[in-house]
Formats: sequence, C-alpha cells, structure tokens
Amino acid sequence: SLAVLDVNGNILLILATPAGTYAATDSSSLSGTASIPAVSSSTACIAGTYKSSSGIHPCSLCPSGTRNPGGGPCTSCINCSSNSFCPWGAVFEVNETYITSQSQAYAYPHSPELTAYEDIVLSNSFAIGSTSHCIVTSPLFWALIIAGLGVIIIIVMNTLHFFLHPQKSDKWRKTIKKIFRQTDLIVSEGELWIGGIVSLCVLVIILMSYVFAGSFYSQYPAESVGDSSFACDTTLRNAQYDSNLQSLAIPVSDEEESIVDMLDNQVFTLQLDILNTIISCQTISFVEVVGSTTLSLTMASCTNVNGVVSATIIVLDHDATIEVTLTGIQLVGGFRLGLSGPSQSNDSSTLQQLSFREAFYGISLGTMVQSVTVGIQLTKAINETKPLSGDSSSFSGIWYPIFSLNNRKTFITSTQYSQLPSSSDTVMTITISEASYYIKNTESPIAKQQEVIFHTFLFTIICLEISGLIFLIVKLMFIPIVKKVIAHYYHAPRGKVTPTHENASHESNSETRSEDD
Repeated sequence: SLAVLDVNGNILLILATPAGTYAATDSSSLSGTASIPAVSSSTACIAGTYKSSSGIHPCSLCPSGTRNPGGGPCTSCINCSSNSFCPWGAVFEVNETYITSQSQAYAYPHSPELTAYEDIVLSNSFAIGSTSHCIVTSPLFWALIIAGLGVIIIIVMNTLHFFLHPQKSDKWRKTIKKIFRQTDLIVSEGELWIGGIVSLCVLVIILMSYVFAGSFYSQYPAESVGDSSFACDTTLRNAQYDSNLQSLAIPVSDEEESIVDMLDNQVFTLQLDILNTIISCQTISFVEVVGSTTLSLTMASCTNVNGVVSATIIVLDHDATIEVTLTGIQLVGGFRLGLSGPSQSNDSSTLQQLSFREAFYGISLGTMVQSVTVGIQLTKAINETKPLSGDSSSFSGIWYPIFSLNNRKTFITSTQYSQLPSSSDTVMTITISEASYYIKNTESPIAKQQEVIFHTFLFTIICLEISGLIFLIVKLMFIPIVKKVIAHYYHAPRGKVTPTHENASHESNSETRSEDD
C-alpha cells in the first residue's frame, strides 16, 4: 500500500489490488481529511489493458498484436490474427481495410517530347520500331516491301533469257517496263521504268500519312479515347499539357467563374472513423469553434461495428475549426478522416464528386493520446480542356485536401502512456482551411483540323520534291557516270584504238540500248 499527502493536508491511501484490477483514485469520488484518510477503490482494468499480478501498479496496455475486449478477467491479452489491425491497447480485431487511405489526387500528365505536328508525322513515317506492332504500322516498312518486290522483278527480268526464247523474253521485259513507266506518275513522269517502283513506294508513304493524320486528329481529349493502334507508340495523343499555380488574389476569368463558384459552394460531409475502441456513438459530440464561442453540430449518422465507430457531420464552411469530444478514458487505436461531396455539372463545367480518406495510426502501432490536432488544407484543382474546334473550353474541378498530423506525438507506447496524466475525455481538434492558391491544369490539342490538313499536304509536297530531287541527281550525275564506265570497260578493248567515227556510232548504239533498258 501507499499513503499520499497532498498540499492541503489530505491523506490518500492507495491499496494494493489483485490481478486484473487497479486502484482507482478519482478525486471526484474520493473524500478524505487529515484525520480520516480517503482510500482507493479496486476497479477492473479498462478494455485494451491488463494486469497480471497484484499490487498498486496500474494496468498496462496490451502489446501490439494482442487485444483485450474487457468485460471479463483482465489478467492477460488475447493474440490477434496476423491480418488484423491490433495496436497497443487493442480491443477488437479490426479489419486492415480501415487503415487504408483513399485519394483522388493524381499527377497531371507531361506534354510529349514532340509537340509539333510536322515532327510527329516525320517521326511516324520514317521510323521502324523493334516490336511487331511498330513494324506493321511503319509506312517506311511497307515502302521497303514494295521496293523489295521491285528488286525481285528486276532480278526476274534479267534472268528471263535463261528460261525463255530471246524474242519472248524481250517481249516480257518490254511489257513489264511499259507497265512501270505508266505507273511512274511521281518521280520521272514515265522517263524511267524504275521510277514506277519508286513512285509506288512514295505513294504508300503518302497514303499512310493521310490515314495517320485522320486517326491522330481524333485522339483528343486524351482521357476520352483509347490506345493509338495506328502508331508505334500506342500512348500517342493529340494533346499537350500545362500545369501551374494561380493566386486567389488574381480574379478568375469569366469562363472559370462557374467552376470556381461550384467549388466554393460544394457542401462537405466530414466522416470520422474511430478505430479499435469501445467508445459508443452516445459518447461522441461535435462542436464548431467560432471565435470564443462554440456551436453544437448534429451528427448526420453514426454506426458502431466491431470496434469501429463511424460518425459523419455536414460541413457548410470551407474554413472551420471543429472539436470532437470522446467522453471517457477508453483507448483509441487510430482514426480515419474523410471528406466527401456531391458532383454537379452545367453546360461547360463539371464539379467532380469528392471522396477522400486518410488513415492515421502509429508507425509502431501505438495507442492514441487524449489530445489530438489535425489540419486539413483544401486546394482547388481546376482542369481546362480546350476545344478541338470552336472557342469554348470545358472545365472540371475538385478539391485536393492535405492532411497534417504529428504522428510521433499522437500515438504512444505503453511506457509513454503510463507517464502521461490521464483525462476524463479525449478531444480531437480538426482545422479546415483553404490554400491561398489553386492548381490550374490545361489540356489543349497539338494540332487542330486546319493545321492537320495543311501540314499533311505540306508533307506530301515534301515527299514529291525529295523524290524529284533524287531523280534529277540520278539522271544528271549517276546515269552518265555509269554509262561512261560501261562504255570504257566493256565496249572498248584494251590496247586497241577505235576510230572517231566508230566511237560515235558505238556510243549512239549504247545510248539506244540504255534507253530501251
């Protein structure tokens, strides 16, 4: 036993209690004087604690991974299942889903590396990827297939005389050359039969670029379309992005005013889930602190299921301080705060449904102290989607809450719990405020219809001009050099001087044969 003398001369006798109980010394229920000392009373340990031996020492918290539901002998704690939430001072086996958070915040996309349509067309037309999908969607691949078929035809033409009569093989060669000269509408305008093969290659690239242009144009807005199966990069979209912070001190534009008003007028539902406790709905009260006064708030709903008490209130103001009082000294293993709000839409603006949950519990699974302060800072996020055609943008908006809490000072172990003075109530202070800025995200098309048409047509002209330039180089430089080399090495025997008139006749015949070829 232990005798305690206070400053007023009163004496308190703390008597040893058996296992499962502690010596209650609540001054409100004890009275005593110097001549008649007050005596402690034996009281059963509260749920979540235990005492395995007799003495004047208090009950201890059940270690992490064990629990004590109370209402019976409190001499030991029961082991919890491995997939349950059982912190220090646990009462029930709470499902771990209650300590998961839910967030609607996401990282806004970055603009692609190429944001100029002409660069995108060139990259798609003259590149062959390493995957089968990239190979099949590459215009250059199909152009090479056409060129390969042309090479096979040339080989066949030059080997016909081995299998057919010379006259018949010459007839086939002339027919094939005639067909290719007629298909040469782009490169040499029928001057060279091989220009027909090149023209087909160029035509394939041009046609596939037009197919690409139509498909790429329709890939907007990015969140409303599927994969880009027409391109090597299936994530390719006709969209570019920009994100920045705007001060609330700057007036918003007339277009943004509607979505800003929706955000400001959205009614919140604050949900508080108290985890692993035997506190009941009747012991919970909410008040709003307004200056030096408090306004009582009525709970919209409250449920108590297997050690989880879920209470909700309606919050009309986005800048408020709310106090939650949990009457009694019962233990709390953790809590989860949530904000929700309804959706709303009009012609050009859509207010998204709000549904955030943030769970708070000890990293070392400690029990919660009896005085907790939580901050919720709200930030507007406004998304603008510029039109593919026309001038009117569409807007969507949502609140991004940021929860702040000193976790180390909020959840404590058994040793820390025994050293802190206990109170008859647990008070949680929730402060809701709005940030002085808002997030402005903008999505716009890389290329609108007029730009797609113009640059695709410009790409066609570039392909034709490059093909014509290559033909001129071949015609004016390569072919004359080849003719001279052939004439020098195959038509003039070494060591023999050919008369001038014979040379002229020979060159004339050679040119005639070359044109036929």
